[in-house]
Amino acid sequence: MSKTEIEKALYGRKGRARIQVSPPEERTAEGIVFQSKHEMNEWLKFRCLERAGTITNLRRQVRYPLHGVTPKGERIRITEYRADIVCEDLQGRTCIYDPKGQRTERYSMIKKWFEVEYQPLRIVEL
Repeated sequence: MSKTEIEKALYGRKGRARIQVSPPEERTAEGIVFQSKHEMNEWLKFRCLERAGTITNLRRQVRYPLHGVTPKGERIRITEYRADIVCEDLQGRTCIYDPKGQRTERYSMIKKWFEVEYQPLRIVEL
């Protein structure tokens, strides 16, 4: 392979690095196939915290609908945010965690939208 062929394979047509995705067997734990190894490792850490009693009600892939308002003032569902890890701390507050490998423009917009609609909830990026 020539240098340009290697660069095309690594970076594609637009000159940006492609995201490397691990095979499913490397990102599977507890019978769950995760989107990434990072997400899997963070989930396993939170499972340990739950077993230790530091957090409660641990859940994954929790859906939060995001709404908009029509010119007539009607509230309509536009899209949704899917939280990777949701739990409650010892005071009963809901905590949302999102293991991120790469932050996209879409994610940044959805995060802001979520935090406005679901105040006082905040997304903590891991």
